[in-house]
Amino acid sequence: ESRLYCIGGGNPSDLRMIEHYRYFVELLHRNGVKGGKPGIALLPTAHRNGVHPNLRALDFMEQTFADLSCATTTIYLGELPEGQSETTPEELESILGSADGLFVLGGDTRYMLDVLRSRNLADTFLRYLDSGLPFAGSSAGTIWLADLAMSDSESFTRSEGWDYIMLEGLGVLPFVMNVHDDQGVADGALKPMARRFRFEEFLREYQDRPALAVDEFVALEICGGRCTVRSPQAGIGAWLTGYIDGEIRRSPIDSEIDLNTPEEAAARLSLPG
Repeated sequence: ESRLYCIGGGNPSDLRMIEHYRYFVELLHRNGVKGGKPGIALLPTAHRNGVHPNLRALDFMEQTFADLSCATTTIYLGELPEGQSETTPEELESILGSADGLFVLGGDTRYMLDVLRSRNLADTFLRYLDSGLPFAGSSAGTIWLADLAMSDSESFTRSEGWDYIMLEGLGVLPFVMNVHDDQGVADGALKPMARRFRFEEFLREYQDRPALAVDEFVALEICGGRCTVRSPQAGIGAWLTGYIDGEIRRSPIDSEIDLNTPEEAAARLSLPG
């Protein structure tokens, strides 16, 4: 069964994020490591492999996991730094097969999905997630797993006049999904519209479909569908939401929700009050 640690985004170097990285390494140790220290496969495709001027966290993530006594192997797919070659399908199979865990960086979700699908590699990642390879990701590294996800991908290709879009993800999490749900502007890259309000506008187009919304610096730890919300502070969390019976409804996620059964989530949102 899949083992997922899905973070709602946030500045990668924020101390609250460092705590999530540290906890993910603890999860790898609990799951059992194949060598002397955990081996983490990094996928920075949504991060444009560090070549986009607004996406410069790859070196930081490699160093952070090194500081946490992990060995990292970076999977290069899509735009490449000068002198770097793309990871071949055979190399990808070998990297994922030998890794103790996979971490997916945030950034341009649409770009990452397009790259994976154009190279027929989406099923490769799905197969390894299904095998129980522990996974963690933040922002785009979370919502690529949803059925549908609200994305700020337009902001990476247009300097003004862009809007949020809905993307078809890989369907590991059978929900409509949003991250950074409590934020309107992140690091100056996004226009000042609270994501939550825009997401709720989209949900009116997907009536009766349950959704997940995750605040920044909050993580969903999901094993076999059962979910634990890990939040660093009061007032931020993760939410079941949806346009149900003609209105937007929100309910805090708790461990009683099985995220493998969206019908259960929809039923809970339909309850009076």
